Amino acid sequence: MNPHSFTAGIKFRLTRFLHSVLGMLPVRRGKIVFANFLGRGMGGSPKYIAEEILREKLPYDLVWLVEDTNATFPEGIRPVKMFSFRGRYELATAHVIVNNVKHKLPFKKKAKGQYYIQTWHGDFALKFIEKEVEDKLDPLYVYESQADSKETDLILSGSRQFTEIARDAFWYDGEIFECGVPCNDPLFNKSHTAREKVLALFGAPESTGIILYAPTFRDGEDNSFELPDFEAVVHRLEVLSGQPWILLVRFHPLDQGQLAKVHFSEKVLNGSPYPDSQDLTKAADLLITDYSSIMYDFILQYKKGIIFAPDVQRYERTRGLRGLFWEVPYPIAQSQAELLQSLDRLFEPEFPVRVKDFLQNKVHSFDDGHASERVVERIKNVIAQ
Repeated sequence: MNPHSFTAGIKFRLTRFLHSVLGMLPVRRGKIVFANFLGRGMGGSPKYIAEEILREKLPYDLVWLVEDTNATFPEGIRPVKMFSFRGRYELATAHVIVNNVKHKLPFKKKAKGQYYIQTWHGDFALKFIEKEVEDKLDPLYVYESQADSKETDLILSGSRQFTEIARDAFWYDGEIFECGVPCNDPLFNKSHTAREKVLALFGAPESTGIILYAPTFRDGEDNSFELPDFEAVVHRLEVLSGQPWILLVRFHPLDQGQLAKVHFSEKVLNGSPYPDSQDLTKAADLLITDYSSIMYDFILQYKKGIIFAPDVQRYERTRGLRGLFWEVPYPIAQSQAELLQSLDRLFEPEFPVRVKDFLQNKVHSFDDGHASERVVERIKNVIAQ
């Protein structure tokens, strides 16, 4: 007998027994358990929902599932190790669960008394996802995503475009709440706090422009994609604007191995460890990406961006891109030369008109800065029942 198979079998039976025992525990009214990217710190839409609950001073027990229990959380939120017995206990007794990925959380939802909200993490989907690319996904992930959908009571949507995608691609026939995206709420706040905080952290003067490079996550795909010439981009912008610039490189949370390909310098800095991507999108003046939904954060703020996609023909053939990709109000550069040329066209006067048309007529956005309030109102109704 294969010892690994024997060990896996024992572990599976113990986990199933543990879930059956925990399943007998009663739900604690008003307990809300949050998770962000399978145990990362406080971030994503769950963060802004939790902060709205704290802002309203609601009498709920807030638990955050993390891998690092030494992570810093505001008063009123209890960090608990996700895959520990305690983490499973918190999930088993939670009244409401808020998660932002479709990897299966370590619990089995009760038939009655528990309410599961799936916020997802990329409302603006330019590439095909989930069921649309089922044959390209790890079978274990497909199983977990389908299991997650069976337990989901509510999926959040920030646009009519995403509602249609979620209905078709998530193996889900439950309620979709067209409320906006909670993690987009700060984008409508005109405060300069995030910019000041980011510049201070990276030791840059107030007059410095910030470029954010944030490519998509290429799960199971060819990771030999070409990176922009970061130093050339910074130099070109400094010549064009007459002010200093820095470029922050931020890879997807599940794709940190790409950092080894980057040559960092005093102008090209590592933004991947920064805990909250929303701070970076608020602080940055310019985005360079490829197929990532982060471009939507910039579009919502009427901020400028460039799509650097030298592999777009191959990517469209092997991974799939929606027709919407070619309608995004950003220039698409397929070479280093085109990328530098695009910088010259960043300040065209018709840019805001293109953005407005895109938001209103192409994606039909629901975002207005109040999504978290709407979700918390739903949570209040659920807990009051």
